[in-house]
Amino acid sequence: MIKARYRIAIIADPQLTDWMSYHQTGLLLAVVETYTDLYMKRSFHRLHGSLRPDAVIFLGDLNDGGRNSRGDVFDKNKKRFFERVFESKSSAWNQKPIVMDAVEPTTSHQDEGSGDINITGRYRQLMNVPLDAAEREAIRKSGKSVRLYVAGNHDVGFGNTLIRSSMARYKQSYGSVNYEIEVGNHSLVVLDTLALSSDIQDIREESHRFLTQIEKEKPRLPRILFTHVPLFRLDTTYCGDARETQQLILNRKGEQYQNMVDAMLSRQILRAVQPDMVFSGDDHDWCEIAHSLDGTLTPEITLPTFSFAQGIQQPGFVMLSLFNPDHKVKNAFPMIPTTSTLGLPISTDEHSESVARPSTDTTFAAMEEHLVSIGYGSSASGINHRDCDFFATSNATVSTTATAGSIQ
Repeated sequence: MIKARYRIAIIADPQLTDWMSYHQTGLLLAVVETYTDLYMKRSFHRLHGSLRPDAVIFLGDLNDGGRNSRGDVFDKNKKRFFERVFESKSSAWNQKPIVMDAVEPTTSHQDEGSGDINITGRYRQLMNVPLDAAEREAIRKSGKSVRLYVAGNHDVGFGNTLIRSSMARYKQSYGSVNYEIEVGNHSLVVLDTLALSSDIQDIREESHRFLTQIEKEKPRLPRILFTHVPLFRLDTTYCGDARETQQLILNRKGEQYQNMVDAMLSRQILRAVQPDMVFSGDDHDWCEIAHSLDGTLTPEITLPTFSFAQGIQQPGFVMLSLFNPDHKVKNAFPMIPTTSTLGLPISTDEHSESVARPSTDTTFAAMEEHLVSIGYGSSASGINHRDCDFFATSNATVSTTATAGSIQ
């Protein structure tokens, strides 16, 4: 049964250090880039070799100065990302993005700063993801995994100030920013909430159209939503004991960033996608909450950064295991009445509350006494990771476990 699970390593905000990080140049910049790259390279090599995921999904902010980098600097840092740090040539099953826009973004001007760039596209899946258990096992044994990407504000900008040329360049390098792909009898929905948060029609058009299409389609499999920016919660919402810093996720915005998706848009997203689970990044620290909407709770986990140079002492990642042999449409897990006891901080637009945990080592409790648990311990390897095992069984029950470890 373990071999039948589809295992995904989720990595958020690697944010490769570059000229924008500390405004360094010359030899000092080269030294900083080398050592931060080496740390993540060793961490990734260890996790990929020991855990052997079927896929790796990056939750955005791939390079720190990606949106503002000149062409030659962008190309250099893209090469660092693919070849030096995340070893794509040797460990990626797909050397090119699996999903690309059917019509590539075009510009009528050579100037990269021009706003006259069409960034609206429709995703097209270029290759089928291996789903057969034997084929996936062979790929894992060869040391390879599928690679998927989510755009971050450091890659393309945010909202009305999103940089069109940076979005076009990102799409050509990492693929589409809105797409749905099926693996492990689950549907992975990647949503560009950066552009969706814009008031400018030609910026938000693609994301809005994709979200509308998702809403029209009746879910055939449990959906898991991936967004770079966390969904809305009140400033008082507790993030759980696993959070390293005391600072909560606050509803703040600034130049090319916003800490959370607006409340109304968050409700629209949850109703349209109807996800069983939400994963987000951007904040650089761990946060686990449940969104209360329309009588149900939808869990969201915000991942810590994968880099030691981005503000926390314990970088991390998540291992997600998917198992749905009976092709159930929905997991039982998120369909919990808000009156039930759930070991998660719960947030609505009006109030937030910290619900008592069922036990000292459990964060979630699903219906029918099936638990989603997280245990804290140590293993032989300085990056924390947590395993989340999703099961959609014939009885529509769910069990999820998470174990803390580390990788040097």
